[in-house]
Amino acid sequence: MRNAAAAAARRAAPPPLLPPVRLSRSPCYPHQVFLPLQPYPGHRPPALLTAYTNAGLPAAASRLFNEMPARDAVAWNARPGTAAYAFRGMATARFAPTAATLCTMALRPGCCVENSRSFMDAFLILGRIELNGIALTCALTACSATANLMYSMLVQCKAVRHGSTSQTILCNALIDMYAKCGRTMAARIVFDQMACRNVVSWSSMIDAYSCHGHGEAALGLFKRMEKVAPVVLPNEVTFLAVLSACGQSGLVDEGGAMLHLMKRQYGINPGPEHYACFIDLLGRAGQNDEAWYLYCSSITTRSELSGSICVAMLNACKANMDVLRGNKVALHLLEVDPENPGSHVLISNFHAVARQWSESDEPRRIILDKGSLGVQLIDFNSWY
Repeated sequence: MRNAAAAAARRAAPPPLLPPVRLSRSPCYPHQVFLPLQPYPGHRPPALLTAYTNAGLPAAASRLFNEMPARDAVAWNARPGTAAYAFRGMATARFAPTAATLCTMALRPGCCVENSRSFMDAFLILGRIELNGIALTCALTACSATANLMYSMLVQCKAVRHGSTSQTILCNALIDMYAKCGRTMAARIVFDQMACRNVVSWSSMIDAYSCHGHGEAALGLFKRMEKVAPVVLPNEVTFLAVLSACGQSGLVDEGGAMLHLMKRQYGINPGPEHYACFIDLLGRAGQNDEAWYLYCSSITTRSELSGSICVAMLNACKANMDVLRGNKVALHLLEVDPENPGSHVLISNFHAVARQWSESDEPRRIILDKGSLGVQLIDFNSWY
């Protein structure tokens, strides 16, 4: 009986208090809990470095890098921070740069695309590594992002000396680079000299003509694409480039034919971007009734209304002073994309053109009420 009474008393007693635990203010990351830091390839710290960096956790990536007992070129390439710092750190640690190092310097934030001083470091690497098509393509991508023609031509010279100019991926990058630098003739020379062209090659060259207002040349190249052997089938990007070219040159009938062709002959359903492009074309040509019909048919056949279609239709109404339809489209745009400051600016501009001053002030007030983020993204001079 005494044992039973003692057991009952123990069950009824409150649990003993645990000693207080002091919580650290410093964050705890997964590698500190699950992975003892020891020389890999046991647990692949470079993969974790890349994962932390892609997840927007530079502090975690830096801490993991600093805690690594051994680092090689792979770890240095994955190290967070500026590309120039990683390159100089590799030189101090006596690791030879690789093609991956060049790709990292070309595309990582704070690198050649955002800092022109890093171009010199990147081109120092070009002379020290074993070149391949991927490395040269990354260098061209960085040059294209900044429209740096001089460095782009240096990369092309490297490619010629290396014998890589026959690679399709590199030639596609050259076409894109010359197009962004405004040299459509040089892009066409690269295109004509290609031994093998894929759909990216054709689409890039058509888009180059489109961006610089050569609509007839873009259409002619598309017709040549349809007849070329071996057969290269156009895709959604190709038709978007052709429609854009028609819009830049005011080729309404040709644009409509392209929109029907992609559905009838190639079985490609036009997306919101294609409809938006053609609506913009109709609006520029003054055919707002046709644009409104296409707008209404596109929103009834699609389960979700697209912001790009609303923007194109609102611009068409603004260009043609169609106030009644523009007011309806403005309401649709607010339903689709209410958090985008650009939508409010576009609606404000439309109401200002229509001399609806009270409605024009409302989008401005909404943006200002949302705080500094919207103010930083918008040039207020564009409202007048």
